[in-house]
Amino acid sequence: MKKNFDLWVNFHPALKKLIMELKIAFLIVALSVSTVFATDTYSQVAKVSLDMENTSLEKVMDEIEKQSEFYFIFNQKQIDVSRMVNVQVENKLIEGILAELFIGTNVNYTILDRKILLTTEPLEESIKIASVISEVPQQKITGKVFDRQSGDPMPGVNVQVKGTTLGAITDANGQYSLPVSESNPTLIFSFIGCVSQEILAVGKTSIDVTLAEELTGLDEVVVIGYGTQKKVNLTGAISTIDAKKIENRPMTNVSQAVQGMSGLYVNQAGGQPGKDAATIRIRGIGTLNDNNPLVLVDGIAYSLLDVNPNEIENISVLKDAASTAVYGSRAANGVILITTKKGKRNQAFTVNYNTYYGLEQPTYLPDIEWNPITYMNYKNQALINEGKAIEYTQANIDEYANGMATDPYTYPQSNYFDMILRDGKMAEHNLTVSGGGSNHNIALTLGYLDQEGILKNIKGQKYSMGLNAKVDINKFLSLGGRISGVYRKYNEPWNGMGSYWQGVYRSLPIYPVKIQDGRWGNAWLRTAGHNNFMNPVERLEEGMNNFVQQRMLANLYADVKLPFGILYKINAA
Repeated sequence: MKKNFDLWVNFHPALKKLIMELKIAFLIVALSVSTVFATDTYSQVAKVSLDMENTSLEKVMDEIEKQSEFYFIFNQKQIDVSRMVNVQVENKLIEGILAELFIGTNVNYTILDRKILLTTEPLEESIKIASVISEVPQQKITGKVFDRQSGDPMPGVNVQVKGTTLGAITDANGQYSLPVSESNPTLIFSFIGCVSQEILAVGKTSIDVTLAEELTGLDEVVVIGYGTQKKVNLTGAISTIDAKKIENRPMTNVSQAVQGMSGLYVNQAGGQPGKDAATIRIRGIGTLNDNNPLVLVDGIAYSLLDVNPNEIENISVLKDAASTAVYGSRAANGVILITTKKGKRNQAFTVNYNTYYGLEQPTYLPDIEWNPITYMNYKNQALINEGKAIEYTQANIDEYANGMATDPYTYPQSNYFDMILRDGKMAEHNLTVSGGGSNHNIALTLGYLDQEGILKNIKGQKYSMGLNAKVDINKFLSLGGRISGVYRKYNEPWNGMGSYWQGVYRSLPIYPVKIQDGRWGNAWLRTAGHNNFMNPVERLEEGMNNFVQQRMLANLYADVKLPFGILYKINAA
């Protein structure tokens, strides 16, 4: 076990100087005698084998201590124990291993019997410190650690000497044993989910400790309804996600934030700007017409499409039938609870700005034949296979082939995917100002989303604003409120996106986009079932439907603290 000492004995300055001089003299005499008689020290006979690649210096030092009686003395402020090293030695003396570990560094080392002193200072000064350390009497502290709530022994508790790397772990019976070389040691007892304790161990050989449960960590509070609950006490099926997991994900709406959560079916079937919300199913398909989950934002029914992802502090999803006990039949399809950012008390106001820019592209397109001659031959062969008359005569095909080189208006080679699709640009900007004092907190979020679709002339924009504030009037009454607003506009072809794509898939390479005089064109070849041509380019440039949606929600509430710790909420939206 490595020792990290930074020790000075608190004596009178004159007495301290005299003791130091005597120790140095004694050390020099001892070193001289050992040199004169040339007796073998431990370092001259003990050998170590190591095979460690890309390993931290700390782990290498631990392995040396395990294989030998050596232990290291160093100051953590001087020695970088996290430095990665490679060492492969077989039955090698410690002197050679140290030379290999610290080659090319400013670390000096010296071996004093079983002590290995590491320092970046001159060795003479380090030997003085080592001599003081060697005179400090060691003591052994033992004890037992208990759980305050149950009274049972606690295994796995970390016991450490403060300011050093010297430590131990309690066994299955909660017991520990720790040798201490400090003159004024303080022990730190720590365990996940419990409050750490620091105990001064001067003059003590046995210390028993009781650890209490911490109010955070395993007791993380999650929203479960018109209130909160600790995760450790939950019996219902609940999934949660916090802001840190979604803040760096590019999203156009909140329905994309819950993708990947256990127990949720999330399917985003389209990417049309302004109408790209995913379908969410929590408990499958019910018997009611509406199978969507109930969405509550700070306790108020709201649309996921109208929430700015940058506003979110936490999302909880109630997935089992227990949610109906709070919300009734509206919760039959599950509940999504969203808590928005409110700012933190006693925190200076901070301004956060984040943005991203990206491109949207179609992930998959059908394999369509856009060559007119190949298409006509394929169509004729398909009709022959069905025992029907061909659509295009050989004269038609030959005429078309000859005319493509001279008259592209009458004999077009139309590829409608190339004409209507593009790389859609997308950019989002969010600004958040939050903070608070001892009796108030506030958070303001402003967002702007500019999204182009993969179809030319299709676009959408969204402006959002959220204001959350709370102030304590006195120790019994607090007033708060949230104002949220969204303004969204987008467009689409006049008869809807579904009908538009149906027309695209029925478009043929023999259909012209425009004729020579600039008018929208049509085909001169007869094609069964395609006599009514709906030009995809024309529908993107003329007769578009423009949509504007805006929504504002004001939610005011009052928290009244009644006697006996009862909190009564008054909520109005």
